Amino acid sequence: MQEDAEAIEPFIENENGVLTFDEESAIDAGVEEVLVSETRKDINNANAVQDTMNRSNVVTPTCNGSNAGLVGAQFGHYVYMDSCEAEILSNLLYGGAGATTIAGAFTFVCLQLWLEVLLALAEQ
Repeated sequence: MQEDAEAIEPFIENENGVLTFDEESAIDAGVEEVLVSETRKDINNANAVQDTMNRSNVVTPTCNGSNAGLVGAQFGHYVYMDSCEAEILSNLLYGGAGATTIAGAFTFVCLQLWLEVLLALAEQ
């Protein structure tokens, strides 16, 4: 999953709360067609959720908060996201996105987790 997330990450953009996926460039770069197809479906579903929320006059996020990534805690980790990032994650989850698409859209979380794992291994 990590390799797939890293493969699609350069082609996912967040443009004012709307996710875009440059599938043509992903295919040209050698990303597997199945992964491109699943990512496209996940992004389209997440944007459909966002569109529904916009038409429902739901309060627009103000992007308050911070994007601190993973922070260690006594019983695991916390992920801090501002309201805009949290809304994108919510839309992806509500739209049924796969773990790879979510990881590709939020690589700051995945990459920081890998860094923590590597640092912990280096200390042993």
